[in-house]
Amino acid sequence: MTASQRKRHFEEELMFYSDDSSRDNSSDHQTFSPELRAGAKRWERRQTSARPPSTSLTLTRIMPSSSFELPRRKAATKVKTEEEVKAQACLQERPLSERVKIYVGPKNAVFTVGLQDLDKSPVLKSMVQQDATEGPYIMHPELAKINAEHFQSVFQYLLMDEYVPAIISNPKGPDQLPKQLDALTTAEDYRKEALRAGHVYVIAKALGMTSLQYLILRKITDAQYQPYGIKCQLDLAMIVFSRPEEGELLKRGKIKADADDADRGESEDALEVWLVESLKDKLQPVLIQHAPLFFQVANHGACAKRGFGTRIFRRKVEDWEKLGGDVVAIEDDE
Repeated sequence: MTASQRKRHFEEELMFYSDDSSRDNSSDHQTFSPELRAGAKRWERRQTSARPPSTSLTLTRIMPSSSFELPRRKAATKVKTEEEVKAQACLQERPLSERVKIYVGPKNAVFTVGLQDLDKSPVLKSMVQQDATEGPYIMHPELAKINAEHFQSVFQYLLMDEYVPAIISNPKGPDQLPKQLDALTTAEDYRKEALRAGHVYVIAKALGMTSLQYLILRKITDAQYQPYGIKCQLDLAMIVFSRPEEGELLKRGKIKADADDADRGESEDALEVWLVESLKDKLQPVLIQHAPLFFQVANHGACAKRGFGTRIFRRKVEDWEKLGGDVVAIEDDE
């Protein structure tokens, strides 16, 4: 059969499909071709680009515009106590020659106190320098290493003989422990404050502020309204026992420590003694539940030099020796 005959044959067959094609809802009609089977769709070849699609549009949609800025977290507002506001107001009334600027931290945060307030810190008082236009100031490389946020408590104590949070209540009575600290409610609040107070204690010790050291010790030991726990005490021990060598700021400040301070060894530090006694009483749960952290503190260079681990074990042996050889000690590992 020739091609013309096949074409005529297909045209005759299509006449029988006219009714079915009228029922089709599609409005598209294809031109008959003998090479294309009836009912099949025609596929057309399209030219495609060998290059990958441009990503400029995608990046434009993903990346924010230059005018768009993510919302920034607001800095925490520092609330001053009424006593601090009054103390700073009185300070502004003093002449410029009696106001001392103290530059602290890597960014040289400025704390202004009265010249007579420095009587509480003989180290700071020995560092006072004079400027004809700006008045007295204190600037020292060792002060640049101190955290300005921790020094805030030292600044408050210089102004008003107190720092926040203060002891506000005695839930079990005026002569009973523990006591509560202002605005602290949860156990985590008390743990964070204890660690922060440890940093302030180290600064106060370096500046020769024994009265501030006593106040910090009182707040840490008396105000345990929420128990610290063993981990918190080990973290606090790392802060206290790993402090820089005592007397470094005293030497740089060109003054000498008092005779009683020189005669008193570092092992007599009150906060160290309290930590040793507290951890000694819980030695078994310390070694069972927190052994890695305990030995991390004990093996730290400065902590080992101050005998952190040795003193705890020695005190435990002394307690056992007091019981005598006929007594069996049974301890709870909590």
